[in-house]
Amino acid sequence: MKGHECRKLPDTYSIIECKMNLERLIQKLGDNGFAIISACKSPIEHPEWDNEKQSDELEKEIQSKGYSYTVGWGGYEGIQNDSYKKSFIVYNYISSDTWHENKEAGDTHVLREFAVKMCAKYQQEYVYFKEPGKAPLRINENDLAANGCLSDIESAYDVLSSCGIKFVNKRALGFQARYRQDCRGEIGVTPDIQK
Repeated sequence: MKGHECRKLPDTYSIIECKMNLERLIQKLGDNGFAIISACKSPIEHPEWDNEKQSDELEKEIQSKGYSYTVGWGGYEGIQNDSYKKSFIVYNYISSDTWHENKEAGDTHVLREFAVKMCAKYQQEYVYFKEPGKAPLRINENDLAANGCLSDIESAYDVLSSCGIKFVNKRALGFQARYRQDCRGEIGVTPDIQK
């Protein structure tokens, strides 16, 4: 199945290790809405689908639109191997040279249209979409709610867990690596401070 699986995990933290920082990050950047999008398919059900290639294309599309994003990783139901599903938490903020300054909130409807378009292009059952002040929805390629709204989900951590995301990319160390990450619009996460 080489080529059909997403590569082994890069430098990540489990979402449990950075639960509080993820909450703060998504509260700060997700207050104008966000979408969770993947281009991956189960390697058992779709052995012809190249997850790594499709994920790289999706990441380039997110970057070309200028959105800030965090990379998340999860597993597949019923698959016990080193195959991970790569997902993108796409914030409704247009990235600048660095994510610390000059962020502009995007149009929520434009982000939703983008998420729906990516859902169709990458043949996903649905994407997650969170509009400001509303419960997250699973929406399909026709922009219809799929499996209803997730009104029982309170926290960002629970949203990620319900999406199957178990790991997120770390914030790069070192000036050059961090600068490259910032220029791509990627927002890595730091672990919670342990007491």
